[in-house]
Amino acid sequence: MKHNAGDILGTIPVPILIVDRGGQIRFANAAAAAMFGYTIDELTDLPVHLLVPDALRQGHARRCARYADEPAARAMSADEPVRALRSSGVLFPISVHLGPVGAGEDLQVVCTIRDLTEPAAAAEGAAALAATNPHVLRPTVLFVEDDHAVLAAMLMTFEMDDIDARGAESGAAALRLVSEGFRPDVIVSDLRLGGEEGPEVIARLRQAMGVETPAILLTGDVRMSAARLGGLTDCQVVHKPFDADVLARHICALAGFPETG
Repeated sequence: MKHNAGDILGTIPVPILIVDRGGQIRFANAAAAAMFGYTIDELTDLPVHLLVPDALRQGHARRCARYADEPAARAMSADEPVRALRSSGVLFPISVHLGPVGAGEDLQVVCTIRDLTEPAAAAEGAAALAATNPHVLRPTVLFVEDDHAVLAAMLMTFEMDDIDARGAESGAAALRLVSEGFRPDVIVSDLRLGGEEGPEVIARLRQAMGVETPAILLTGDVRMSAARLGGLTDCQVVHKPFDADVLARHICALAGFPETG
């Protein structure tokens, strides 16, 4: 059984909005509702410009129109934080990563959001430490998931958990990353990948790397367990919906790192 994207995105502690081409919010998870001070029902179908200060709304609308014409996975603003508006009228700084899904009139944008109010100083300190100490390492993950919205949101979650993750939407894309030299500490794969099966993809990746990299298989099939994976060893099964922080702890344990965050 494959859960839909909303089942998984709803459990992720990172604030996530999905906005259509016309600027209407089509999905909001609990973390996003809490951040902006709305209920999930109140956020859903709300025009996204209402989350922007009134003085910035016209400029925001123009930027959204330009983005819809040339969608790409990128930060909303590379130069400075975005100013957002809570339901209470309080302004606060955020960073937003945009991930397009679909095209044309069917375009939707997955917005993963980070509140910069509290972690700004800590993030600057961590960046400075990483820049001055090359021995500060992070666990590396290859995440294989054919649902673009889930993939984009989970990569953002891993980044916030201080995990260096690369994403692939198919076994072939994952193999390309490996052929380019990427060597993850852990492989995480969905069980169903379109016409592919996660265990087969994991096996091919291990063969390409020449090492039995620890792996995690994600599935909505409650009957699935490690004992049913045949000859696939050193592979944990995590059932959907899952807590993203719990998954991060599994990854760190398999990679031999202390828990992140």
